[in-house]
Amino acid sequence: MLWAKTGLSRRLSRTEGIELFKQLATSADVLIENLRPGALAMITDVLRERSAPRRRSGGSEPARESGLTVPAQPAATNPFPGAALN
Repeated sequence: MLWAKTGLSRRLSRTEGIELFKQLATSADVLIENLRPGALAMITDVLRERSAPRRRSGGSEPARESGLTVPAQPAATNPFPGAALN
């Protein structure tokens, strides 16, 4: 059912936010984030424990595929060429 969506925003700089995020990420069907690569490294172990299939790709292709999507580029790569990394 496409209309049964839920969104949530938590502060990941706090321990409570991280623990809640880990708990929700293990039971979620889809995880969408807009952080720079490597920002969710704290939950990588939790996501890898899941038995769901994972896809590594970039661009618009992940939207057409099923399974858990992870970034295809290493964390040190600048996703926006020409932009400064802070």
